[in-house]
Amino acid sequence: MNNETTYKSDPNPLDALFASARQGQPNLMDDSFTKLLVNSLPKTSLAAQKETVKKGLSFDLIGAIIGLLMAYLFIDRTSLVSSFVGLIPESIVISPLLFISAIGVIGLSSVVAWWMVEDNSL
Repeated sequence: MNNETTYKSDPNPLDALFASARQGQPNLMDDSFTKLLVNSLPKTSLAAQKETVKKGLSFDLIGAIIGLLMAYLFIDRTSLVSSFVGLIPESIVISPLLFISAIGVIGLSSVVAWWMVEDNSL
């Protein structure tokens, strides 16, 4: 294939250059690389998988209990709509202490989440 005819037929010379490079080189053969890699990974036992699932379910259960407890404590049980309307503030005031507290809580929760993900002893 002549490069001059490729450049003349394709208005973009960069696309023509890449097209000629693709045609000039054979495709790479993977020799089932992905299959070999997946098969070489360590196998996890069924007991370890069940324990991981149990840990996840226990965290879900703890979160559900905390959520239900917060709903029980903060929502007026006489009228659900009036309790939600009562939670909406009339004016929003953001103080420096509130801002610093919010950053601290977000930072602490991020560190705890990172620790839980990275720590294998849980």
